This record gives sequence, C-alpha cells and structure tokens, in this order.
Amino acid sequence: MVKNRRINIILLLIAVCILFSCGKKNENKVVETKKYVEPDNVGNSPIDIDFSITDVGYEERTTIVEDKNVLKRLGKEHSTKYYTYMPQIDKSTNFRYLDAYGNEHDMNIDETVNKNDYVWNQGSVRLKYAPDDCNMSYGVDVSKHNGNIDWEKVKKAGFDFAIVRIAYRGYGRNGTLYTDEKGVENLKNAKAAGLKVGAYVFSQSINAEEAIAEAKLAVELIGDIELDLPLFYDPENIRNAVSRVENLSKEQWNKNATAFLDYVKACGFTPGLYSTMVWEHNYYDSDHLNNYIVWYADYMEYPQTPYNFEYWQFTSKGKVDGISGNVDLNVRITKKS
Repeated sequence: MVKNRRINIILLLIAVCILFSCGKKNENKVVETKKYVEPDNVGNSPIDIDFSITDVGYEERTTIVEDKNVLKRLGKEHSTKYYTYMPQIDKSTNFRYLDAYGNEHDMNIDETVNKNDYVWNQGSVRLKYAPDDCNMSYGVDVSKHNGNIDWEKVKKAGFDFAIVRIAYRGYGRNGTLYTDEKGVENLKNAKAAGLKVGAYVFSQSINAEEAIAEAKLAVELIGDIELDLPLFYDPENIRNAVSRVENLSKEQWNKNATAFLDYVKACGFTPGLYSTMVWEHNYYDSDHLNNYIVWYADYMEYPQTPYNFEYWQFTSKGKVDGISGNVDLNVRITKKS
C-alpha cells in the first residue's frame, strides 16, 4: 500500500516536471509561419498595394515552407533562413535568395550591374511599393492556354497592359518552332480594348541561329501591329522536366540572347529580357542586364533581385474578369517624367 502510494507520488512529480518543462519551452518560442506558395486568388482587379516606406538594409527572416511541391522535395516541413536585398548606403556583396523550388542560393552581388532603388514594405500578400517618383501600372501576360479572352472586361477590371506570347519553341529534342495560335488575335483585341501591348517568345534555342529564327518568326507574325511595350526574349527552363536549354553554358546563353535582341532591335522593336533571380545569378551577364528592359519573375512576397527591372511578374494564379482560370499578373514600374 505504502509502496504504491510512493509510486503514485513519483509519477505525479514526473508529470508536473514534464508539464513545466514543456511550458517553459513554448513560453519563449515564437514562430512566424509564411507560405512559400502563391495565393489561390489574387483578386478580380489590380492588386491593392498600399504606399508606405520601410527601413532599408538586409532583412533576415525565418520561413517555414508549406508549399506541397517544396515539402515533397524536402521530405518534411522545413525552416530556412534567407536574406532579401534592399538598397542601402553600405552595400555588402553577400546575398542569399530562394529559387522557385524553395532552395537556397548564395551569391556575390555584381557591382557592375545597375541596381534598382525600389523600397518595399511587408504586407499581407505582397510587400508594398513606395517611391513617390514612380508610376505603377498593372498587366497580364497570356498565351493560347488562357483561351478566349474578353479584353473589354480585362480593361474594365483596371488592367493597363498585356504581354502576349506570339511564338514558342518546343522543349523536346527536335525543338520545333510554333506560332501561338491566339497570339495575333490577342495583340489586336487587347490593343482595340485600350490596353498597351507587348509580346514575348518562349525560347528553347540552343544556338544563335535558332534564337534568330525565333525572333524572325515573331517579327513576321506581329507584322504591322504597333507594339507599345518590348518584344521579350524568354529562354525558359521547364519545371519538373528537362529542357533544351538546361545545360547551356553562360557564354552560349548570352550569345543566344544577343542574337534575338539584336534582330528585333534592327527590325524597329524595343527588345527586352525575361529573367529570374537564378538566371541573373548564373546566366545573364552585366551587359544584358544593364542594356535591356528587364521583365523579372519572382513569386515571393516581393522581388528578391538587387538588380534593375521595369516589369515584375508576381504570380501565375491571378483571377481577372474576362479571363478563364488562372493568369499571370504583372506590375510595371516607371519613373515619373
């Protein structure tokens, strides 16, 4: 009897210790959870971005990655630190960013590349843009995959521009070059509805000759349609598949870009580059990043790049009146004259 009472007392003391220990551990544990995933619905009109200014410098954040695709690669919920660049007087060359898969990359900032001077502030969905000396406009980029588009509705929803895929090359071994069957129609109808229009080619060129062929087809298709915005070169890697450009050297990547951009410029178009943080780190050289308009894609809360850009593609899951399903959304940032 006495023995059993002693055992009960010991068990009670152990339970109290465990509870106290857990309470102490949790007392100071503060976890900020952020989803590394695009919002399912980014609204039926241009994103509501507030205007406010934050301190500049390097911000260190801890993120718990919840994107299912990322978790599948990592095998479990994963916390990771990353650094987001914001302009500051004493710039460090150390820089860390996340790619589209949630992988960390470290790089040295190339001081020969022009920097952006945008100031961002954290918001509920996106970090917020602040400078008083800039204008912001909103746009979509589309291809045949977006189906039939009611451009009048898109315009009424508050969008100012459209970047239309005009041609694309298959990423298989043959690399067949195709016309986007909705490209010319979208350019004409978007322009008729009052949107400014630009175009892009989904490139899989592995040499300069193929890049010129892509540019030539785009120019022929656009014909006498007047573009208000650039004709962009978009050399895509393919997510969850092997692309033709997967193993291109940096030298060849830039040769291809030069061939495309020089051709469209010679034909009277404004040339532009589609880019990501990975491409700016590993592929594009400073001449291309400095001398062409950059359309930068980054689905994080705000652009991670320290380098200059004019267009930001910030989601592929936008919802817009007049377009069925998801659509890519973009912001254009221009200095006030």
